[in-house]
Amino acid sequence: MALASAAKVIHFAVVPQGTLKIGEERLACSKTTSCESATGSGEGHHDRWLPACIFDALEVGLAARGIGWKFAEGIYIPRPRRPSERSAYLKRTSISVLRTYLLVDFFDSFLETLPGITVDSGTIFIATLPMMARYLVSTALHLGTGIVVILGLEMWYDIASLVGVGLLRQPPATWPPIHDQPWHMKSLHEFWSQQWHQLLRDTFLVVGGYPGRWIAGDLGLLFGTFLASGLFHEIGLYLGGAPVDPRVLIFFVAQAFGILAEKLYKSSTGNRVGRWIGLAWVAIFVLGFGQLCTSSFFARTNISQSYNIGASSSGSRTSTPAPAGTPNAALPPAALPPSFNVGPWRVQSATHKVTGKRVSVWSADKRSPDMERMGPASKERTLEVLKAEASALSRLRHPSVLEMVEPLEETRNELIFATEPILSSLQLSIPGSLQYAPLVELDEVEIQKGILQLCKGLSFLHTSARLIHSNINPESVVINSSGDWKLSGLGLTIPLSKADGGPTRWEFPTFDGRALSYTQRSFDYIAPEYALDEVLDPASDMYSLGCLIYAPELLTHERRQAIDGHGALGPGPERQVPALLNALITRQPHSRPSPSDLPLHPFFSSLPVSTLNFLDRSNFAAKTREEKISFMKGLTSVLDRFTEGLRTRKILPSLLEEMKDTHLLPYILPNIFAISQILSSTQFATLVLPSLKPLFAIKEPPQNMLTLLDNLQMLQEKTEKPVFREHVLPLVYNALESEHAIVQERALKTVPNLCETIDYAEVQGVLFPRVALVFTKTRILSVKVATLETFLSMVKTLDQSSLTQKLVPLLSKIRTKEPAVTMATLNVQEAMGMKVDREAVATLVLPQLWAMSMGPLLTVNQFKRFMEVIKKLGDRVEKEHDQYLRDSQRVEDRSTTVTNGMAMSTTSAGGAVDFESLVAGGSGPAAKAETTATGTSSWEDDVWGSILTSGPSTPAVQSPVISPPVTQQAPRPSPFTMPSMQPQTQSLPSSPKISSALNPNANRPSLSKPSQGPGLGATRVPSNSFNSSMFPPDPRPAFAAASPPFAATPAIGTIQPTFSSIAPTNAPPAPNYNITLPPAQPVPPASSASPPPPFFAAQLSMNSVLAPSKPAQPQWTGTHTTKQLSKDDWGDFDPLA
Repeated sequence: MALASAAKVIHFAVVPQGTLKIGEERLACSKTTSCESATGSGEGHHDRWLPACIFDALEVGLAARGIGWKFAEGIYIPRPRRPSERSAYLKRTSISVLRTYLLVDFFDSFLETLPGITVDSGTIFIATLPMMARYLVSTALHLGTGIVVILGLEMWYDIASLVGVGLLRQPPATWPPIHDQPWHMKSLHEFWSQQWHQLLRDTFLVVGGYPGRWIAGDLGLLFGTFLASGLFHEIGLYLGGAPVDPRVLIFFVAQAFGILAEKLYKSSTGNRVGRWIGLAWVAIFVLGFGQLCTSSFFARTNISQSYNIGASSSGSRTSTPAPAGTPNAALPPAALPPSFNVGPWRVQSATHKVTGKRVSVWSADKRSPDMERMGPASKERTLEVLKAEASALSRLRHPSVLEMVEPLEETRNELIFATEPILSSLQLSIPGSLQYAPLVELDEVEIQKGILQLCKGLSFLHTSARLIHSNINPESVVINSSGDWKLSGLGLTIPLSKADGGPTRWEFPTFDGRALSYTQRSFDYIAPEYALDEVLDPASDMYSLGCLIYAPELLTHERRQAIDGHGALGPGPERQVPALLNALITRQPHSRPSPSDLPLHPFFSSLPVSTLNFLDRSNFAAKTREEKISFMKGLTSVLDRFTEGLRTRKILPSLLEEMKDTHLLPYILPNIFAISQILSSTQFATLVLPSLKPLFAIKEPPQNMLTLLDNLQMLQEKTEKPVFREHVLPLVYNALESEHAIVQERALKTVPNLCETIDYAEVQGVLFPRVALVFTKTRILSVKVATLETFLSMVKTLDQSSLTQKLVPLLSKIRTKEPAVTMATLNVQEAMGMKVDREAVATLVLPQLWAMSMGPLLTVNQFKRFMEVIKKLGDRVEKEHDQYLRDSQRVEDRSTTVTNGMAMSTTSAGGAVDFESLVAGGSGPAAKAETTATGTSSWEDDVWGSILTSGPSTPAVQSPVISPPVTQQAPRPSPFTMPSMQPQTQSLPSSPKISSALNPNANRPSLSKPSQGPGLGATRVPSNSFNSSMFPPDPRPAFAAASPPFAATPAIGTIQPTFSSIAPTNAPPAPNYNITLPPAQPVPPASSASPPPPFFAAQLSMNSVLAPSKPAQPQWTGTHTTKQLSKDDWGDFDPLA
């Protein structure tokens, strides 16, 4: 379907006017209806439930034959055999789908059960049958396959018609039968153009027919169409898993020749081919040549359909593969080892498409150059040996014999079967050999272990299977993914007795130079009694094993020379090599050790070999739990004596397999983590992490979690961040919930490092709440202290909001007076006190510290420690808040100056302030024209300090003021309200401030409190009763009438008064201000001025009231009668006296 859709896309793309229906002049425009090009919908689209473009795409996609479309004009339409009424058509079609499905299932199951179809041969031609019976069976199989194909096509066609008629509301007439009685065939032309389905007719014409007609006319159209059909079916079979087979293409091209022959017959005789002659003619091409195509279809093997073969292989060395099993989708897959050859077998790694199981696929090409050079007898003998090898592997089951996973399948071109994952053969792993490929590096321990495994395999063959291998050589020994040596090459085994119990006849070991050496016994390894004495003895395999031991260069080249020259060897197992070889490679069979006696030789008595023997599955399962625990404890000390490859391939899988016993986990995990140190991140995530994940939730025994927590840093280093967060972090969370205090304390100790490595969101949202939950629920003193120490380490990570809103309230709930808890809390409070803002320190931290410092169990030194911290934090609050107040005062003074502009009137140098004029609102004498900027204190420091402070008078430092020409202009907003003119003040860290310009009352002291010093006896008026609208702005000269807007003036600083830092002058004693102002009548302003801007009242502050201006008299709210103030009311008041 994908190929057909691609052909349609190509065809429709090259048509300039698009794909049109019959009767359409352009898209959605028929000859009898108008077009709605603007909306893109045409006739019939108003009642459809899908957009027109999607509807048309589905319609043309389902119209495989193109009925009703211009691209299929002239196509033969079979006569309808179903009702034309929609509901009846849908009912009949649904029944047809069910019936054809059952028939397809029946015939397919029947074909699967026939011999030679799926397992033994993969072809419909069964070679074991006589010729006549063979072709009768193949014809019957071909007919059965044809029935399945026809029924299958009808089933899918009926399903498509249900969609078209039922959902797309197409008329049933557009879905005629797919076939028109294909069994009533009279000629090839009629069969392919009318009786067979026309679903892909347009596809084959576009791809092959039309280009062929452009090249060679009608003849090119004929051959091009069938050539495209053959290529289409060939690609389909190849994508389905079948090998490339030219027989498929030959079958379809033969149909073109048959139709050409029919045309020549008609042109010569004037009659068409028909009746029984036509039936026989069509049978020859369809039933005869068609068997080639059917046999090619059955050439697909179950292995090729079920496994992805050779999906990943790169590099000359393989990374350590994962154990066979289902991989975790969330973890990176392990790389597959590269392919290699074992004799004629091509060994490739593969994974199951469904389960993900790892296997090695063995395939032998029957048409390889080596096979083609053989004669018929040699080729047949080679195939017999290869088949016998696969058959023996399927029958023999032993840990030291290669394990077959999928049985042998034979196709026309190859033999194929699947075994356990294999890394290499011993032949490819021998350094210095002609075929050496460093897929597996061998060391002394691995060679010793491998020889012992071969002994076990030979013992099984000699005693249980009653077989002589007779072909032991480096090529018949393979190494699996765990590093185990396995016996293979069992195609030349000799039974010790016949089926009737008699002895097996000896055969002369001939050697055919034209045949493959893999399928013949090697004289380099054959025992002398077999070659010379014509004796069949199981001891012959021990002789071959001795030759095998000598072949791989067990030690080094120098040691081999020492063995050959009877030289001196160093200490260790290598000293026993000559004696071992002398015992095996001897002329007399009875002098050789048996496979069960050879492991007792001193050569195999080294500690590493004994360790591997103890860890072997068959031995380890029989040991008691105490023995296993003792072994695991001692294994850590000897791991360094094994190579990295042996630790990774052999020891690590064995340890992971034993993890199912939870009581052994505390002793297995240290060894696993010791080996994991040499693994890459990918290997660890593939090999170890899937086995460790289930342990993260196991809380008993607690030693498991303790070991895992001790290696948490290594787990973090070996995994990617997403994998660590998803799979490993739950270990810490589960440990925090443990009922064992030691586990909780160990988990808490890992938190500081986690805070520095994992995401902050994980720390704040998950980790910190879980630690806080432990702190809240625990009743164990050590856990409580450990939690506080964890909080101390988290202070530098958490933000101020989490500290003040979560951690501080949590610490305030501590009720215990234990010094350990108290001092730990003090450390946390001290760290927080240096990070949070001063308000939190003053209001939250210090009160708690004062309360805790009163603990009755504290020592003197501990109490002094509290006082040091309290003083330290108090000094910080004092310093920062003092600076904050000074900054606030400076901001407010500058804002007042900017608001009032240059209208501030002061006396000349050394002059006194006209206080009566200040409070009377202009009734006193006017201020002098000369202005002076003084460094007065702010409202917060001393409200009246600049006026009432007594002491020697200090002349104010004058600053030059640029006096622009006085012009009348409309009022404008205060410069301070503009964003560009707002003063920039430096605020302390984490101490948000609100500008005094935006909040006039932010830095203003309460006006409800009476003055404490001597004053006028006046009562302070509440600020909320002050009506600022009664104070219109005083007339002041405009700075520059013709200047650009004030916000854009760059030199605004030049018109601001300069504030000096001269100490305030001494003033006479302050008068009493505790007076009660009588109600005053509002008076008109002293001078006509523009009305104040609407935001002036919001910016008015007491500093502006104290400015030497002439505002209007204020009106105090809450009074109904007012009285105008006169000078007599203040006649006895002299503020400067």
